Amino acid sequence: MIRGAEPLIKPHQASFLEEQLNLYSDLAVGRNYLWKTFLESRFPQDYVFKAIWNQEFSKSKFSLVHFLKILEIRAALCTLALTVYIDHEPFNQLNLPKMCRVYSSKGEKTEKTEDIEIRSNKFAPEKLQMQSQLLSLIENIVNYLNNQVRKNSNENL
Repeated sequence: MIRGAEPLIKPHQASFLEEQLNLYSDLAVGRNYLWKTFLESRFPQDYVFKAIWNQEFSKSKFSLVHFLKILEIRAALCTLALTVYIDHEPFNQLNLPKMCRVYSSKGEKTEKTEDIEIRSNKFAPEKLQMQSQLLSLIENIVNYLNNQVRKNSNENL
C-alpha cells in the first residue's frame, strides 16, 4: 500500500458491508414490497446511484486488495439498485373460484338462499361435484339430528 493512502474501511469490514448489501438485495427480490419500502427509506435512490458512479475511488491510490473490495461493494450496490429501484415483477392476478353460500333457517328447515358464484370455469366440474356431495352430507346430518330429537322427545313422554 502506498504511504499516506489510508483505506476508508478495512477489508473484513468491506466484506461484511458487501454481504449485508447482498442480503438486502436478496430480501427485495420479486414483489416483496415491504422490504423494498424499508430499503428505499434506508438507501435513497440518489445516494445509491451516486455511490455506484463515484469515480473518486478509482482514482485513489489504494492497494489492489482495497480497490477490488471497492469494486465488489459497487457490484453489491448495483444489485441492490436493480432489485429495489429497477426490476419489479408485473402484477399477474389469478382468477380463482369464489365459493360462498348463505343459509337462512326457517323453523327446523334449512333453506339455501344463495348459490355458488364461480369466477373461473377451470375448476368448476370438481367444485360442483364436491358441492353436491357436501350439500347431501349436510342434509343427512340435519335429518339425523332431527330424527334423534324426535326420538328423544317421544321417549321422554
